[in-house]
Amino acid sequence: MTDIPETITELNGRLVSIDGFQMSKFEVTNDLYKQVMGYAHPMSYGSDGKMPVNGVSRSNINDFMEQLNAETLLDVRLPTEAEWQYAAADASSDDAVFGQKVPSPVGSKGANQFGLYDMLGNIAEITLDSWSEDAWSKLSGHNPVIPFEQSYGLSVLKGGSFGDKLEDMNSEKRDYFGSETLMHDVGFRFVISPNFL
Repeated sequence: MTDIPETITELNGRLVSIDGFQMSKFEVTNDLYKQVMGYAHPMSYGSDGKMPVNGVSRSNINDFMEQLNAETLLDVRLPTEAEWQYAAADASSDDAVFGQKVPSPVGSKGANQFGLYDMLGNIAEITLDSWSEDAWSKLSGHNPVIPFEQSYGLSVLKGGSFGDKLEDMNSEKRDYFGSETLMHDVGFRFVISPNFL
């Protein structure tokens, strides 16, 4: 886990304040998923435990979070889009895994200023927010989030993936994901935040 300090910053033209939080240094790996859940995720790329788990639905992630919370007594959750974007703000395409047919083991490239790996490329990462085309016209203030309950089953994806192009390696880029869809290039990381919601 890496400490991300509180901030007041401009994201997508909106002034927001974000409480400090901790974020996992790496995308959730096959090894961690198996350790927490007791079984390997069936869509994972090969048997390499350092590969990011992929092909997970929102339900798979919720089950993982519930199990991890029960084992650790922490409040683990997905990052909000604002938290993710702030944590990835200085991520460089030089440290991104893109233009490939498969992902790379986590941490294969350099870390950003916060010590986070693979914030751009490798596996597109699901956030806590539900998808809204004009989200940033609505989001501002303290710890902004569009709660998932308000969506039509779509979650915000950030970071791009191993199959994307260089121009997709941008922390502001957003995409969406059908929350129960299993996609080979989608995974997740988690945060711990004591003051959220």
